[in-house]
Amino acid sequence: MKKIMAVLAFLAFQHYAYSQVVDIVSDLDLPTDLAFDGNILYFSDQGSGQIARFDTGTPSAEPEIVISNIGKPTSITLYGGYLYYSDYQSSQLMRIALDDPNPVAEIVAEFTTPVSFMNVKGHELYFTRGDVSKILKMDLEIGASSITDIWTGTNQHITGLAFHNETLYFGSYFTGSIYRMDISNPNTVPVVAYSGFNGVNGITVTGDELFGCASETNRIVKVNLLQFGSPAVEVVSGLSRPIAVAFHENETYFTQIWGGKVSKLGGFLSAGQPVISSIALFPNPATDRLQIAGIASSQHCQVYNAVGQTILSGNISEADALSVTSLPVGTYSIRLEDGRASNFVKK
Repeated sequence: MKKIMAVLAFLAFQHYAYSQVVDIVSDLDLPTDLAFDGNILYFSDQGSGQIARFDTGTPSAEPEIVISNIGKPTSITLYGGYLYYSDYQSSQLMRIALDDPNPVAEIVAEFTTPVSFMNVKGHELYFTRGDVSKILKMDLEIGASSITDIWTGTNQHITGLAFHNETLYFGSYFTGSIYRMDISNPNTVPVVAYSGFNGVNGITVTGDELFGCASETNRIVKVNLLQFGSPAVEVVSGLSRPIAVAFHENETYFTQIWGGKVSKLGGFLSAGQPVISSIALFPNPATDRLQIAGIASSQHCQVYNAVGQTILSGNISEADALSVTSLPVGTYSIRLEDGRASNFVKK
């Protein structure tokens, strides 16, 4: 079993307009899935048979093993004070109590083939059995007796699950397509909504965008859910087989299963990294206040430090000045909600 270690200072440059890949945890065996509980990021490591967690809100935090020796934990999700996980080895759906310092896994349901992906909507757990191209759901307040089939396909190898209002999205690994279906209609039939997700695995929805892991091409891509059939847009490439993606505090977290890492897209810009559209900052270097030129109206902005952590955020206009008095001496990145970004130096 490999040792889990935090790597907060390492910046791996990738093809992404305004961000860098920051490795949060490395030296894992087969990191598979992610789930957030506030600032706490839980992740499963199938290769070592562990589930661990990491406080993303504490810069000096170290990963902590929650439970070990649990077979091959794959998909994870949270509900009602419990962490649910699928054991690929035993084909069981399990859960542990989050407030138990020494949790003992209990069986929720047993199957003949493993559960591949899971997601919770309300008090219902939706899950896939990818090898049999099946989507099912279970009422978590009732238990295994409430399991019902939602849809069964033919040789789809169903992958991720994500919700946008009453629409369920799921991937087909073999076709690289994203399907959608209306879960409020019991007679609904899935239709292909988007393509270009080569070897799609984990997917997630934030706002009106769907992000997915195109594992065969080592990319994360996204589509606009308000534009049916719109092409997939590359978010980041050059990864090492990403298979799960999650969002927290406007930051993108993902696993790289071949790289043995949990990573995120940080906001810091390298000096040599191409900037498609920048903003004018003055004075730069700054001592106490930083002015931004060229903002037509008030915008939300975020300031990142050199390891991609958000340290300041709020609304700003051209008439305003950003106070940087409290910042330590160093180089920072600022990004506006319209996508423009630039670096500045605090002296």
